Amino acid sequence: MRLVFVVSLLALACGAAQATPIAANYVSNGSFENFTVTGNATSFTGWTITTGPGAYGPGYGPESAITDGSTANRYGDVIAADNASTSSPDAAGTHALYLVDDVAYETLSETVYLPHAGTYEVGFDALNTGSGANNAFNSTVTALIAGVTVVSGNTTLFGTNRWTHESANATVAAAGNYTVTFQFQGGTSPARDIMVDRVYIVGNSTLSGGGASIPVPEPASLTVLAGALAALAGLRRRISRK
Repeated sequence: MRLVFVVSLLALACGAAQATPIAANYVSNGSFENFTVTGNATSFTGWTITTGPGAYGPGYGPESAITDGSTANRYGDVIAADNASTSSPDAAGTHALYLVDDVAYETLSETVYLPHAGTYEVGFDALNTGSGANNAFNSTVTALIAGVTVVSGNTTLFGTNRWTHESANATVAAAGNYTVTFQFQGGTSPARDIMVDRVYIVGNSTLSGGGASIPVPEPASLTVLAGALAALAGLRRRISRK
């Protein structure tokens, strides 16, 4: 009878552990933690980069920036980890995308597969660097995610050295491939620049087939599970003595 009770506790704990799912991010490397630097060029895993006329030098384009709150970049900015309130399931990490060039047209894009028709939440976080905010001329940025223009305009719409969250709902008619694109245009030298982090697409309850999720145990479930395991261990010891 006692063994049945312990097994029941284990089943209850394991079942409850599935009760609080968190969304899965359909965007790969949305926090830009995975990258490779070759000479002056930076490539980000999962993303495609194009740089138009006016690039400062051969190979320059979107860069990786450190966001550990203590290391200064080449312009003297010390940027804290992304602390904006966001629906992204990704950790902030210690790096972000750095869009910086006085006159170049820079594009960063990724193709994502969305498995269900319905409405997804899309978004990202961004900030103006302090050094860039002191420059005289505006730059512009356009963020298009799954067919929705999340932002489009001067980079001054983001906070200076303060992470700003931007989001929207994207409704797709059918499962398929969709794009995530950031377009950055430096205006006149010296122009402002921005950092981008935690780009995401997550599903919600309006999806016809349900969204992808990762089950996460609730604290109470973990307590029940720990108690059940302890009881099972004690019962095992008592049986072995007999």
